[in-house]
Amino acid sequence: MDRNQIIITLLNIKGIGNQTILKHESKINENMDQGTLYDLIINNINKNLEFDIFSQAVGKSELIIKECTQNNILITNFLQDDYPGKLLSLDNPPVILFYKGSIERLRSHPSIAIVGTREPSNYGKEITKRYADYVAKNNINVISGLAKGIDSIAHESTIQAGGYTAAILAQGLNTAIYPKENNELAERILANNGALISEYMPGLMPSRNTFVERDRIQSGTSDGVLVIEAAKKSGTMHAANSILSLERTLGVFKHPEKYVVNNDKALGNSMLIDEKGAMAVFYESELMNFISLVKKHHDYFIGNHVNAKDNLERQVDQISFDI
Repeated sequence: MDRNQIIITLLNIKGIGNQTILKHESKINENMDQGTLYDLIINNINKNLEFDIFSQAVGKSELIIKECTQNNILITNFLQDDYPGKLLSLDNPPVILFYKGSIERLRSHPSIAIVGTREPSNYGKEITKRYADYVAKNNINVISGLAKGIDSIAHESTIQAGGYTAAILAQGLNTAIYPKENNELAERILANNGALISEYMPGLMPSRNTFVERDRIQSGTSDGVLVIEAAKKSGTMHAANSILSLERTLGVFKHPEKYVVNNDKALGNSMLIDEKGAMAVFYESELMNFISLVKKHHDYFIGNHVNAKDNLERQVDQISFDI
């Protein structure tokens, strides 16, 4: 069993999640046989695990890997060099990622997550187009979630600008794209050397919980988040709060007062600026300053050789068991 299969097997055992696997990362060796893995679990994680349940998890892992191979889904894990190491600053980082396309730029270049409402105003749409184009032409990755509205415009505008964009999905990669109207956009992302990424096993359908969990990965892969238009109570706030918890830069488009008065979807922007200390962005000079901070974070990450292992060693002692 290689590390991908070991991790997939562990995640298919009830009570074992990301944090338990992180806690025992030093024991997860390449090419571990099934007997050794079972002993590891019995001696370190769950002494009462029945071998039949373990065998079922191994069988599931084999089917998942086969399905990934058949559907051109690639796999990386937190111990591999191609894993986006910035993710390991999260409190609950995904130990495995499934993806299509290319993810190398997530390590080599700075990234900004452009997020916002699924039902933007015409003004919000135009700002998203301009900002995504500007970010892409500054050779910065654009991350979003392939949702309707701001996400879709950010992805599309980046493609048109010749930039790199990655969509973080709240579902398994072999399920129908949600929303279905973005299926062609997903194909264009891949055709333009971008990526579709998920922490979820093939076959998992999206749910309220997976959307919330997905938002942290948008922030975790990014050096900064840029909120275009959001209501006070919206999914966008998950990504905004996540980037603040990581002590990375949160930029928020500052709508002119005349737009805020008649646009509930811009009230979240004002709250983030006034109450959360987010960086207000309106003029080009402010967008340039935001981008400068994003690049500085990425340069710090690269310059200090911050990789998956470094981040893991800093946080592993703080991790509690999942069971």
